[in-house]
Amino acid sequence: MTFWNLTLPLFLVFFGCTPKAVQPPPPQPKTEAEARAMLESAGEDWLYGSGVGVTAANVGGTILFPPYGIYVLGNSLLSLSGYEEIRISDALPEEERKSWDEIYSSVTSAPGKVAAAMAGSEFRSEETKQREAQRAHDLLWKDY
Repeated sequence: MTFWNLTLPLFLVFFGCTPKAVQPPPPQPKTEAEARAMLESAGEDWLYGSGVGVTAANVGGTILFPPYGIYVLGNSLLSLSGYEEIRISDALPEEERKSWDEIYSSVTSAPGKVAAAMAGSEFRSEETKQREAQRAHDLLWKDY
């Protein structure tokens, strides 16, 4: 019975998902300094953005409700295999989904805002990350 309880949902998840949109490969650093700068930027995006909050929500949710760990693991596998993640909020109507996403974002961004304020740095919102990524992309590809 347990085998089918785990196998059937995973089967439905993997065969009922859509592939991610094809994106160009990220620029490759040419020097060690560029690689260090890219890694530093990624770490700051996680620490001073919503990464800490999302991680805390996933770990806390898994501890409080262990079956949630199956959902998190399934989404991780989907993401690694090139498929869109399944979000529970996608089942909501458009207006409620936007409200839920705003609430979730405000809760999960709180630890990053606190960390950024303590470090005297700017909070890394999605807009900030996109702006920084575009700037880094332009710097790395300026010679081509």
